[in-house]
Amino acid sequence: MSIALTNLRNAAVRARWAPAVATPMTRFLNTSASNNMATPTEGAPTKKEPKMKTFEIYRWSPENPTEKPRLEKYEVDLNSCGPMVLDALIKIKNEQDATLTFRRSCREGICGSCAMNIGGGNTLACISKIDGDLSKPAKIYPLPHMHIVKDLVPDLTHFYKQYKSIEPYLKQTNPPTDGKENLQSIEDRKKLDGLYECILCACCSTSCPSYWWNQEEYLGPAVLMQAYRWMIDSRDQFGPQRREKLQNSMSVYRCHTIMNCSKTCPKGLQPGAAIAKIKYQMALEMFEIPVKRIVTKEDLDEFLQSDAYNEYIEFIIRLNDSVCDLKIDTNMDVSTNVSKILEILDTLIQYVKDIPPTENSKSRFGNPAFRDFYDRVKNNINDLLKPIVPEDAIMEVSRYFIESFGNQRRIDYGTGHEANFMAFLLCLEKLKVITPEDDKAIVLRVFVKYITLMRQLQFEYWLEPAGSHGVWGLDDYHFLPFMFGSSQLKNHKYIRPKSIHDSDTVQEFSKYYMYLACIRFINEVKTSASLRWHSPMLDDISACKTWIKVNQGMVKMYKAEVLGKLPIMQHFMFGSLIKFEGGSPQPEDDDGGDCGHVHPEKSDTYAMGQEYPECCGIPVPSAIAATAGKRSRAIPFD
Repeated sequence: MSIALTNLRNAAVRARWAPAVATPMTRFLNTSASNNMATPTEGAPTKKEPKMKTFEIYRWSPENPTEKPRLEKYEVDLNSCGPMVLDALIKIKNEQDATLTFRRSCREGICGSCAMNIGGGNTLACISKIDGDLSKPAKIYPLPHMHIVKDLVPDLTHFYKQYKSIEPYLKQTNPPTDGKENLQSIEDRKKLDGLYECILCACCSTSCPSYWWNQEEYLGPAVLMQAYRWMIDSRDQFGPQRREKLQNSMSVYRCHTIMNCSKTCPKGLQPGAAIAKIKYQMALEMFEIPVKRIVTKEDLDEFLQSDAYNEYIEFIIRLNDSVCDLKIDTNMDVSTNVSKILEILDTLIQYVKDIPPTENSKSRFGNPAFRDFYDRVKNNINDLLKPIVPEDAIMEVSRYFIESFGNQRRIDYGTGHEANFMAFLLCLEKLKVITPEDDKAIVLRVFVKYITLMRQLQFEYWLEPAGSHGVWGLDDYHFLPFMFGSSQLKNHKYIRPKSIHDSDTVQEFSKYYMYLACIRFINEVKTSASLRWHSPMLDDISACKTWIKVNQGMVKMYKAEVLGKLPIMQHFMFGSLIKFEGGSPQPEDDDGGDCGHVHPEKSDTYAMGQEYPECCGIPVPSAIAATAGKRSRAIPFD
């Protein structure tokens, strides 16, 4: 009975919805539709030839831990398979081997779940097209150098633990007040482009050899790029603390910019560039652009009691002692890095040849072409120092190097610039570029080459002696070649300090000893008749009986009259490598007047009780050439 009622009800429904009258539309539907239907072709439809592709897939199961991993082959007809590798894996799992294990989720390159090694490269299976070459098998492995859960599933526990360690979220000491948002400008938001898109698939990290061997400590490209993403977020207030956590030898510095990470990233991101920017930011915090800190007498006194002073003078004395009784041409081993320093100086010597002095009738000193030389050095400083200086340290070390050749604006040179070159060498030692084993080569090869370069600069561009009179430059420019040169002659059998007055001795031995080379330079450049006339201090020193006493006196004089004098040391610079936190940091463009320092009373005057004209309170021996009289003076160092 119930079945009958149901049939009647259904019939009533059909009758209710059936059209009562035949309309043009119903006639069309009832006639033309059937008449215009496509008729099947004769015979059965043609069947496509199979396109069988071989897939060799890594297999390993924890259920059989003693069984070695293997590659298992599967044949897939590409005619009945989607275009992506993930399509083939799903087809194999559904139709051939349900035990095949892999991760997958979005199938659109968004989640990063299906990261694996396909054809030798890390990528996402869902966006990796199947190679249409049927003759070559498609080889599929899990991400390399990771523990395997099963088959193509890597264990990402450690990877996510590293990600957690960088605290990937906003950290603020002063969060917005209640009800306020963390506002960000359009420009600051754009800085996050190319970073926030990372899907943590681990393709980049597992392509990195440094991560393969050091993943317990090295964070790897993916995590470091995410760390940088938070460092540069304008809303985050813990950038310095984030970088401080990475300030060790492993967390970030294991990156050697191989750039596998950037090549393999399925999202086209640049983890290597992000790591380089982290290093740069850390360098800005670790290394410092050197600044001047000695402004007052009190600053200088503080410096003379500092570790920076002790490090510098110990370095100078050690170099001085290393060349005792050695000639310039002494045979010695030259390390690779010392050779590279020599190549840098050779490049600068070539710059001098390439930039001839200009016509300059306005002044006896200061040819403007020197400024072109100086600009070329500055513009090429990264390329010049890159072979020897770690990239992160160039910003600091280069300042000393550039300031080693004189002042660009004033076109002058003095013992302060000479000190900058020694500071440059000290920085190289602190960076382990050179070692104490290189001391002899540093003096007899590098420093001699530096003096050769400076002689060319002084002669070609007529650099004015800094301080108007060459403050304690014994030949108006230099001090250290006299110190090192006197060490070379300490125990010479017959050359005595007074031998500097014998032109034949100077001529014959100047190629072996720096002291005599400097005397020869004076004789060739100066036009006055006697050494006593234009270099009275050297004349006085020649009265000493032994070179040992001369050298001892030179060391004392360097401490007192170079490192101990404000007009010179107010231009010395300090950074992270030569560190002095006292004094008063000065702006970089503080040039200090026309002659390298400010004269309270700019004139060549005699201080009370002094027998030499003075410059900023320092008696300047070379200025005696401007006076007509000779004075009786005590022999120096006695």
